[in-house]
Amino acid sequence: MSGDSSRGIAALLRGARPAGQATGTAAGPALLAVAVVVLLVLPGLGLPRLTLNLGASIVLFGLAATGLNLMLGYVGMLSLGGALYLGAGGYIVALTTQTWGWPVLGALFAAIAGSLLLALLLGVILVGLSGHYFAVANLGLATALDALLVAFPQVTGGTSGLTMSRTLDLGVGTVSSDLGWYLVAVVAAGIGLLVFRWTVAGKRGRILRLVRADELAANVLGVRTFRTKLLVYVIAAFFPALAGALLFPFSGLVTPDDAGAVQSVQLVALIVVGGVGYRLGGFIGALVILWLQALVDTSGNWSLLIYAAVFLLVAFYAPAGIIGAIREGWTRLVGARPPSAAGPVAARAATGHNTLAVSAFGDGAAGDTVLGSGDQADGAPSRTGPADAGEQAGLVVRGVSKSFGGVAAVRDVSLAVPPGTIVALIGSNGAGKSTLVNLISGIDRPDTGAVLLDGRDLTGLRAPERTRMGIARTFQVPRLVDELTIIDNLVLGEEAAEGSFLRRSRAREAGHRQRAQARLAEGALSELAGRRAGSLGTGERKFVELVRALTANPVVCLLDEPAVGLSLDEIEHLSDWLLALRDSGAAVLVIDHNLDFIHRLADMVYVMDLGQIIRQGPADELVGTRDARASLLSGRDGADAGNANPGKGAHHGQPG
Repeated sequence: MSGDSSRGIAALLRGARPAGQATGTAAGPALLAVAVVVLLVLPGLGLPRLTLNLGASIVLFGLAATGLNLMLGYVGMLSLGGALYLGAGGYIVALTTQTWGWPVLGALFAAIAGSLLLALLLGVILVGLSGHYFAVANLGLATALDALLVAFPQVTGGTSGLTMSRTLDLGVGTVSSDLGWYLVAVVAAGIGLLVFRWTVAGKRGRILRLVRADELAANVLGVRTFRTKLLVYVIAAFFPALAGALLFPFSGLVTPDDAGAVQSVQLVALIVVGGVGYRLGGFIGALVILWLQALVDTSGNWSLLIYAAVFLLVAFYAPAGIIGAIREGWTRLVGARPPSAAGPVAARAATGHNTLAVSAFGDGAAGDTVLGSGDQADGAPSRTGPADAGEQAGLVVRGVSKSFGGVAAVRDVSLAVPPGTIVALIGSNGAGKSTLVNLISGIDRPDTGAVLLDGRDLTGLRAPERTRMGIARTFQVPRLVDELTIIDNLVLGEEAAEGSFLRRSRAREAGHRQRAQARLAEGALSELAGRRAGSLGTGERKFVELVRALTANPVVCLLDEPAVGLSLDEIEHLSDWLLALRDSGAAVLVIDHNLDFIHRLADMVYVMDLGQIIRQGPADELVGTRDARASLLSGRDGADAGNANPGKGAHHGQPG
């Protein structure tokens, strides 16, 4: 069996596009069509007790769980209150039809609109909560809605709920038969899958995975994470709202239990059993659990026990869910092998080939030094020229201070990084260097002082806005999305900085992808393009993160310990890249403990200790000789003078 066909079948099992496939192909619609066809023929599979009536219930509950799957699988937001919107949809239909006499079709639209409005109002409060707080808060709201529905029996029917005839007037006809209701459920599922596919397609799906993998990195790259999570929360409410709006007329009954805590946890169980992050996970989970319930227990007394039994079996023997287990088994069957751990950067270091071209961020061929040409990509921030542009050009930090719990991490720090220069910030661990970079990039806000870029005060701007102004950074430990390919990680560098999550252009995405491939080719890293980021070594991850940070042609680059963990050859390659970046006119601020690396690169060095700048001057003066380093890093920093960074590649920083 060919590799392409095996990957395609694995993607069908996942209910998503094959890894690395370009946006805009026919694979997405084809998979959606296959899913709808499977749902249509489901009752005809011959499974005992799988009737049209049960099939409609499976499809509608699977649809309700799909909203939770969108949040948890793509953004990492676990909600234990999914039944809140299931019950809201059902009760809005019940009240509008039974109390106000609305037609059922109008009530369906009102239920969806009302549930989305409720999700928007609650989401503003909830999505700022992290982890289990978000999950428990949603559970509490579902429990509260259950209690409110019981507390007003004259309106809601109390514990008995509200009833209606099992009919659905569509205006052009009335649905009342089991077959009719099953077809309505399948159509609703098709609509839901279309909405799901639209939400996670292309750029939007990559941004969601970035937010789930590393919210801090998403902020630094330019994603407005709160707004993005709020949008996903509202979109996710559409699925249970639509399912609940149809479940009430389908079953003829809606009760407070439909909106309560037990129903909410059961919805989560559906996606865990089916497979979190798989588009059909909710439907597969509903099929397995609801069918087993019908097969084993006709009275309903054992339903929760069946939920628990299936849940535990999956947790122990198929933690990725049923779809995940099938996909893993298929991968083993076709003999897929993980990529080699030895990456191209390591290979070049071993052979001594210096092929990491300094043109990696330009338009020339590999090996051509083009960064000094001054060319910029369309839409890139306008770069100020070198030192003659005035004292406000480039990055200026003025009197910045920051304390945490009464401990001063940064105290009255001022420094300048003019365009076309590399400025180094050195000091012992805990001196406040990374905190200062966080203040510059917008991750933290200073208590006092200001951060200016080309004369504009950025102090009040958040990290995403500063990124769009032209500030890029890397981290001590590279923050890549391990499940995405290298190409997708690089594309995120431009997509995240665009600002809008909803707007998507396939032509623009194709351009991002072409530029990312060109950058890899110019840097002689093309062989990494299709590999998952999680399979890379430290050196490769460092270079990929640097390329990603520079994809939007930033004005200022903040590099936090870029040489840590690299071999001597890799450090030499990195130095070539950074010198070419400086020659292109960018302002570069580098933090590192490797004094040989700093001496080769830096035009100016700032020394930081206990949150303060204690010395500053040219690199030759401060770190150019053994005596200068010994004098600079005496006392508490003496270890760094003799061993540039104990425990962090000290062999690279011996004084020379």
